[in-house]
Amino acid sequence: MTATIFWPLKKGIPTEEELARLAHDIQQDWKRLGTALGLKQKVLKAIQVDIPHDVYERALAVLQKWKKKMGRKAT
Repeated sequence: MTATIFWPLKKGIPTEEELARLAHDIQQDWKRLGTALGLKQKVLKAIQVDIPHDVYERALAVLQKWKKKMGRKAT
């Protein structure tokens, strides 16, 4: 049984602290989230190679890459 996590909606660009909290909650789903956020498979593969053993760090990297890619539209 999986717990459902509800995040309150927020306006504006997420802070690094908010990304860190979210990364903690979505660790095992980092690759699926990256795909849903529109990151290319080669970017996800690079994250997996660069961070071979830490799914939290992978999740955080996905969120940071998404934020960088989206700029001010990262909401």
